[in-house]
This record gives sequence, C-alpha cells and structure tokens, in this order.
Amino acid sequence: MSKPPSFLVAKRAGAETARYAPAEPALWLQHCAAAGIEVVARSRGIGLIYDQRGPNCEQGVFLVAWLYSTPGAIEAVLALLDERAKRRANAAGTQEEANELHSR
Repeated sequence: MSKPPSFLVAKRAGAETARYAPAEPALWLQHCAAAGIEVVARSRGIGLIYDQRGPNCEQGVFLVAWLYSTPGAIEAVLALLDERAKRRANAAGTQEEANELHSR
C-alpha cells in the first residue's frame, strides 16, 4: 500500500526544513509535545510514542523527517533528554531530603 501524497509532502518538507533550519533539540521536543508525540530515550536511540493520530499524521511525519535529516540531531536530543532526566532526579532527591527534614 502506498503512502498518501500528504505523507510524502510532509516528509519532503521536513527534510527540506533541515537544510535551512536544523532541528534544535529543545524546540523540536516542544513541537513533538504539541503534536502529541512523547519522545523517550532508548538503548539504540530515541523512541516516539504517538497519541491516537498515529505515526502517519502529517505533523509527526514532518517532525521525524526534520530530526533525521539534521546531522547530529538525534545525539543532541538524547543528550538533552539525559540532562533533563538528571535534573528531575536531582530535584526529586532534593524534595525527598526536604520532606525528611520536615518530618523530624
């Protein structure tokens, strides 16, 4: 089964956008969140969890093509996800310490 023309247009647009405006990790993640796409770190790269629209929605196709067409973008997104996870872990540890002190 062939992809609909809108799929191909979105894919081409994402690739062309990467040529002139490379995907910046924080901005790309914001666009994914707005499109209902959750981005997670996996052992072999990134994982995308789509909402009910699924992976073939035009916005999702555009975003994936934009990311994969930007050299080094996947590694940059992984580094940002790792940094955010460390910040959350530190904040959670700080909150646990605060709760422990407060309970004394």
